[in-house]
Parts: sequence; C-alpha cells; structure tokens
Amino acid sequence: MNRPYCQHFDGSCQIASAIAQHEAIPAPIDCCACLRFDSRHNDVTKHLAKLADPSLLPENEGPGTGLTTLFSWFIPKPPNCACGDRAEIMNMWGAQRCLENKSTILGWLRESAHDNNYPYSEFVIGSLLSLFLKTYIKS
Repeated sequence: MNRPYCQHFDGSCQIASAIAQHEAIPAPIDCCACLRFDSRHNDVTKHLAKLADPSLLPENEGPGTGLTTLFSWFIPKPPNCACGDRAEIMNMWGAQRCLENKSTILGWLRESAHDNNYPYSEFVIGSLLSLFLKTYIKS
C-alpha cells in the first residue's frame, strides 16, 4: 500500500511524535485512517503516540480536563476551539509532563485568547497554570 500525502508526515507522524515526545512512525494504513478524520488529534494519532511512548496516560481524565473545567467557570468555550484536543494531550502527558511543557500550553492559551479577543497575561496565566499543575501532582 502506498502512503497517502500528509503534510504532517516527514518520515514520522509529526502530530503523534509531538504528543509522545518520541518518534512515532505510522504504517501507510495508519496515515489513510488518520486522513479520514477532520481533526489531526484523533484516535489514530493518539494510538500512535501511545505506541511510541507507552507511559502516556488515558486521554479522558487528567490535568487537561481539570484545566478545561477550571477555565469554564470564567471563560465560555470559544467556537471552533481546539480545547478538547489539547486537553486530551495534557491528560495523556500527565501533570508532571505538562509542567515540563508549560511553555507549549501557555502558547496554546495565548493563541486562544488572542483569537477570541480575551484578555491575557503571561505572568498571571503562567502562575495559575504552575499552581494548578503542582496542586494536581500533590493530589
């Protein structure tokens, strides 16, 4: 089977590799299946990420879900937001790995705030994120 063209393939799946923080090499059939989804963070890329790094946690519960819930108390979820995909990635990383990837998460939050005209302070959001994740690690 020939591998279909995908802008996220450069010898490895860039999406799954970014989630796993390890090289994730898909079979051509994985690429075909992935391209059927609207979102690039889908069951195929999450599965490939888990194969690349078996220490990843389940995506349905964790710090991403907690942070999404916390923000929902203050900010309505913007339309066409990638929040769910990013929360699942955070859940798979776990709190400690989220803390290690704080700059990536802050980039996501900054981008979302900018795209939706929400006020954003790197210092305030960064401090809250660190406090949230450290509390999550202790619990």
